[in-house]
Amino acid sequence: MRRPLSIYKTSDWQPAIDRTLGDQMGVRSCEFIGDRIAVGGFNGKIYIYNLQTGDELLNWKGHDNAVTSLIYNNGRLFSTSRDGHLKIWDIGTGKLI
Repeated sequence: MRRPLSIYKTSDWQPAIDRTLGDQMGVRSCEFIGDRIAVGGFNGKIYIYNLQTGDELLNWKGHDNAVTSLIYNNGRLFSTSRDGHLKIWDIGTGKLI
């Protein structure tokens, strides 16, 4: 059973997405990217979801341990992990830069 990541609308504090995001252990980190959200899992995977629908758009194995932080800047997603690595990704393809 997955643990939920709750995202609420600030206008009325109702849930914005009625889906569970991330991996079996839950969400370790997240970063908003316009109408998408990047989610880092405990399993080392990075997921990209549509923020309006909650649909998963892309996912890839980014690290050998939990993703501890995600930062989006200028079309690139920076990730760090408990595996001790910093990686830079193309946000459109999930390919390592």
